[in-house]
Amino acid sequence: KGHVRGARCSAENEKSLADLNSKGLVSTCETEKARETVPYIFKWSLLTSANAVSGALLGPLLDNYHSVFGALVYHNPLVFTLFNTLSVTTQLWVPPLFALAGVIIGNGVVILDQYLKPSRAQAPNPPTSLVLLSIACFTFTYYLSGLLSTSSHSISNPAMFAILSILAFIQFLTLDATKSVAIMTLATALCGPLIELFLIDQLHLYHYSNPTDGVSIPLWIIPVYAAGPTAVGLLSRKYSALIFFSNCDPS
Repeated sequence: KGHVRGARCSAENEKSLADLNSKGLVSTCETEKARETVPYIFKWSLLTSANAVSGALLGPLLDNYHSVFGALVYHNPLVFTLFNTLSVTTQLWVPPLFALAGVIIGNGVVILDQYLKPSRAQAPNPPTSLVLLSIACFTFTYYLSGLLSTSSHSISNPAMFAILSILAFIQFLTLDATKSVAIMTLATALCGPLIELFLIDQLHLYHYSNPTDGVSIPLWIIPVYAAGPTAVGLLSRKYSALIFFSNCDPS
């Protein structure tokens, strides 16, 4: 009898989902998610893992620009060489920290998308070319911040802040401009520098060569953080589309 009741409930649930879908009250993809509770949770684990691995791999490489140009100095650096050509300076805690940032920002954008409902023009499945372009722009922002911070370029912290802020705003405006990324951009621009102040002032793990007067970090690091969620958000949306919506239209 238990099997019969279970089958009857399952059939009733399927009928309810079909009715809601036919009336446009739930999307096809939402119907699929309702049918696959356990796989859906597993897919969230896959998305979290993808964002974490991306952060752990890409973050230290971008951060290395600041070490190369002398903008940032680790107190106990770990130096290794990639492909016998690229020297990377980092510390053991850096990849996990970037992995955590990738999860918070990437998963955060996808979660916010579910509530804020981006338009079809801001689809949750961005073109691969757009994702790669956003990563390239974020990489350029990191590179430029390191380059301009060198002593050979007499650019003040406020001037660098202005230049990098304009660059970050252009990236957001042209590549994404969704409410989800806007929220994560503001949160990252606020929380990132605060975390750095803790790492520098309390844990004494590294220091900046030319910080802003009165604090341990340069003013220009704020727009560098602000430029991140555009790229991280688009990459996470791409992962989400591949993981969650491989068999249906995510929009």
